[in-house]
Amino acid sequence: MSTFSATASFPDIDNSPHYWTILNPKTRPKEFGKIDYDIHVYYDSLEEREVALSLRESMKEAFADKHFYAGEMIDIPIGPHGVPQWEGNFQKDLLSEVFLWLNENRGDLKILLHPFTADPLWDHTTGAVFFGHGAAANVNAPFLEQLMKKK
Repeated sequence: MSTFSATASFPDIDNSPHYWTILNPKTRPKEFGKIDYDIHVYYDSLEEREVALSLRESMKEAFADKHFYAGEMIDIPIGPHGVPQWEGNFQKDLLSEVFLWLNENRGDLKILLHPFTADPLWDHTTGAVFFGHGAAANVNAPFLEQLMKKK
């Protein structure tokens, strides 16, 4: 387990583990299919990690019969995410249900909900919905701008 910091720590794009290979593609079942939306549940202390893990388990249970995938806990800043987090994926037919569920159950956790398009900068900024005060500060837009230039 890493040491947590309340301050976001952004690796630059050339020195960061490649965002798309470390997150869910390794663990998400291939039959999951198309992803329309992501959530990122942030935590920056051991106490918040436990709350985020509890939310993850509750969400897995609440959406067990739906097309929702809850990824693993990622205890390091990675890609455009400046603090540890876990990611969830779902299709657009669950958007309103996921939104309402998070709004009612997230407690004080900071969460990013965004569409999954071909433009990760737009997805994580203009196209995003943030739950919790300061959640937007956990996203590194310059990282995403660099990523788009490398495509």
